[in-house]
Amino acid sequence: MARRTAEAHAARGRLGLESNPCRRSLVCAPDYPCHQPLRAPDDVARAERLLHGQAEIVWIKWAARYGVNQAQALAGTRFERYSVLIQAAQAGLGVALVPRFLVRDNLVNGTLVEPPDVAIDVEEQGHYLCYQPERLESSSALRQLREWMLAEAGREGESAR
Repeated sequence: MARRTAEAHAARGRLGLESNPCRRSLVCAPDYPCHQPLRAPDDVARAERLLHGQAEIVWIKWAARYGVNQAQALAGTRFERYSVLIQAAQAGLGVALVPRFLVRDNLVNGTLVEPPDVAIDVEEQGHYLCYQPERLESSSALRQLREWMLAEAGREGESAR
């Protein structure tokens, strides 16, 4: 769907920049597994899930990958902002499946942890920047945003290897 949307923009004289697939990480508070160990996908399916209201597809793909009932995977508390969803995970309210680049620092400083073997690549959830070619020449803000997106996509690609 997103690719078709990007192609439609291109057909109208707009260029698009597509980042790499968005690497997702399943995260929770460091002490959350103590309450309910997360050793297997079924454990995650029984845990309280924290979902982004606009990105339920990631839990659907996770469920398909691990053979978990889709309805069960979609049961949970929904949030409209990743920042609030991540804070809920840090507070021990459940497990979240979020873009890895948003929690990279949390994983390094230990405010969130990743149970093993449950990250998933979700191609349909990449990031797109569509713009008219002439705007790239005239807008330094657009150029800076484009360069930043390219740099972040490169960093994410390196950390996934």
